This record gives sequence, C-alpha cells and structure tokens, in this order.
Amino acid sequence: IVRLALNEDLRPSGDITTKLIRLKDKKAKANIIAKQSGVVAGLDFCKAAFKILGKETVFSKKVNDGARVTKGKIIATIAAKTKTILTAERTALNFLSQASGIVT
Repeated sequence: IVRLALNEDLRPSGDITTKLIRLKDKKAKANIIAKQSGVVAGLDFCKAAFKILGKETVFSKKVNDGARVTKGKIIATIAAKTKTILTAERTALNFLSQASGIVT
C-alpha cells in the first residue's frame, strides 16, 4: 500500500521540488513533531515510505503506536539523504496523520 501511495504521489514527474536542490545526496536529519495532542498510529507505514525510497534511512521511533502525545512531542527521527526525506515526507505524513486522526 505504501508503494502504491508513493507511485501515486510521484508519477509521472517525481518530486519536482527535490529535483531543484543541489545537495540532495547530502545526509540530513529530520524530526516528526506532533502538531497537536492525540494518539499516534501508523508509524510502520511512515517508516516504510522512507525506507522504500532510501535503503540508507535510519528511522527511530521516539514513541510507539498507541502512545498519547502532547503538542510539540518528537514522534520519530529520520536520518537519510536529503532527497529521501523530502521525497517521502508527504506520503509518510499522510499515513501517519490519517491513522493518528482515526485512532485519536
């Protein structure tokens, strides 16, 4: 399902914004931060989106599915190439926000 979502998001042109970045192969780190209080769900889908696009990705959960979080809590960190993070983020966050919204 994650591959299908990535294909839908990235076809036919890929991620146009990422193509414009010069240092897209440089390693970067990103945090996924809760924008509001709620219950987290969908972390495995989220992780899969990053791992599918970048085998080098290190995805570290800071909470587990089912955890209650407050606004501002770091949910996960991602270490990967800049292009991997930027290309996968929309799909990953769609899964995470949809699942978290339903469970909350």
